[in-house]
Amino acid sequence: MLLERLVHHYLFDIDGSLFFSDELNREGYNYALCKFGYKAISCTGRLTRSVVKRCYPRMSAYDLDRIVETKQDYFTANIRSIQEDEMLLNLLRIIGPRQSALWTAGARTRIEEMLKAFSLEGAFSQRFYSLKQDIPADVDRICAVLQCRKEHLAVFENDAGVARRLSNYGVLCFSVIPRK
Repeated sequence: MLLERLVHHYLFDIDGSLFFSDELNREGYNYALCKFGYKAISCTGRLTRSVVKRCYPRMSAYDLDRIVETKQDYFTANIRSIQEDEMLLNLLRIIGPRQSALWTAGARTRIEEMLKAFSLEGAFSQRFYSLKQDIPADVDRICAVLQCRKEHLAVFENDAGVARRLSNYGVLCFSVIPRK
């Protein structure tokens, strides 16, 4: 197969790609907000620390940290309720750890909990954590560690902006679209 000859390493995003965790993430934030006397936030996208800060601009850093910590605890306690992308997980298993790496903007502790909960601790040869804001720098760093060229990467990514920037930089990218 042509793809096998060209691609040396597959990079998998986790949030919104291998797992669809947005719903649990929203539930966790809203649980924490209500627990500390704030109203829940209604949104369809990913609820993040910055969204909470935007919705509650007067919230203290201390309260925000407590809310994030409580959200993380809720997330971890309910982690098995996350919807998996079975097809992509099967592909990860077929490819194997030698050619697979994780590349995520997720919080390291939460990601490690997800990997542990779904028995994926050994599924990747490398784990790369970055905000994915400087795609050329990230790709160059990943290629240096994996000892390959960007043309030898294939990335599974759900963020359309990241996927577009990867493609513009010459990296093969497969957009992952969550099932509704």
